[in-house]
Amino acid sequence: MNEATTTDPFQRILVGVDASAGSLSALEAAAGLAAELHSELIGLFVEDDDLLSLAGLPFSQEVTLTGSVRSLDPAQIEQEMKHRATAARRALQRVAEQRRLRWNFQVVRGRVTRELSAAADRMDLLCVGPCARPATRRGSRGETARLVSQARGAVLYLERHAEARSKPVMALLNGGAYDRDAAEICNRVAGARGGDVVLVIRAEDEKQAGQILDMARQRLGSVRSVKVSTVVPPDRQAILRLVRSAETGLLVTAADADLATEEGLGAVIEAADCPVLVLGSRE
Repeated sequence: MNEATTTDPFQRILVGVDASAGSLSALEAAAGLAAELHSELIGLFVEDDDLLSLAGLPFSQEVTLTGSVRSLDPAQIEQEMKHRATAARRALQRVAEQRRLRWNFQVVRGRVTRELSAAADRMDLLCVGPCARPATRRGSRGETARLVSQARGAVLYLERHAEARSKPVMALLNGGAYDRDAAEICNRVAGARGGDVVLVIRAEDEKQAGQILDMARQRLGSVRSVKVSTVVPPDRQAILRLVRSAETGLLVTAADADLATEEGLGAVIEAADCPVLVLGSRE
């Protein structure tokens, strides 16, 4: 979503898939959102250049979970990647057909985060799940926060999404250009789920907070109820405490907000117990 708009914000949703359990779980969540927003779902499988390069090095070996050691064979690695791509395509087709979604599947070769970022430039929403994460949890957060904060369009971080559909949708609003988009998405998602919306409004004074709330209420006609918390003046730690204490199914924030910097976004991801949707252009 490269311009602030409230009409059909996400026509094409991109999700990275690699047939692992984590990526398939993220695929299910992305497909659910695509169904709620009437979007096309596009799966991307990345043939990992780093792994292929490693397999081509002399004396490179793999230690299995059973403790056995085998040499890395580039031809065998390529064949395994093709099998995983086929499994990923079948998984995408299955979830898309279950929800009657338009879908497409693409295979590229390169570094995972780089190829996801490049493909995201042509899409409206990039879904980042465990398939895009490095091995360590600390490293995954930093890498994901960097990818999300540097992406040009909207990004949905999908590490946590189990049993999220029954919970309210939360939006962090600050009077920026993408507040209307955030409110509209809350309206569509919560309306489709039959759920509620939680608004956290960051404002310099009560007057601005009231103006932001009036704008949001005009766009929340499909939801059952709206709960509002205001943070005046803006305070990052107070906002993070609200995010941490809330039981929500989706958190929506904007790229023009302080919390959508790389550092701030990492803090939001750490605090949130749900998917995090970051709106807007970072060009």
